[in-house]
Amino acid sequence: MPTRDLVKLALDNADLIQRLTLSDLSDADFRIRTVAGANHLAWQIGHLIVSESDLHACVPGANPYPLPEGFAERHRKETAGNDNPTDFLTKDEYLALWANVRNAVRETLQAQTDEQLLLPNTSKSAGFAPLIGSIFLLISNHAMMHMGQASVLRRKLGKPNSF
Repeated sequence: MPTRDLVKLALDNADLIQRLTLSDLSDADFRIRTVAGANHLAWQIGHLIVSESDLHACVPGANPYPLPEGFAERHRKETAGNDNPTDFLTKDEYLALWANVRNAVRETLQAQTDEQLLLPNTSKSAGFAPLIGSIFLLISNHAMMHMGQASVLRRKLGKPNSF
């Protein structure tokens, strides 16, 4: 199986887990902190979108989906403690934006050859993703890590296991 197809499977799996984990959560659920100091899902999903866009930009020839003005600033580390609901999007808005960002990532992945995916990553993300292909895997793994945190919220809310 070509490397590109394996990386695509990782993104597909992350997308599936995301859909299953978030499908029955509400806008209000997105703003619940599981414990003091934990980040609510609205911030986490915004953070994932920003991170994915930033990582995508590290791939040579990538054309990242443009984020709305001010979006990145509202989802940086310094804003993680913000609980003002007017500073966040609705669940549907987050998921639509994330889908657009992910579709752009997929288009870039599809344009890569196996040889390109195995080239060294010389961007700022090289410490976390040493190869071009590992940028895409980092995008997938990062989303999966946050879905684990969303699973804790599901338990707090008494929701059934989603997978």
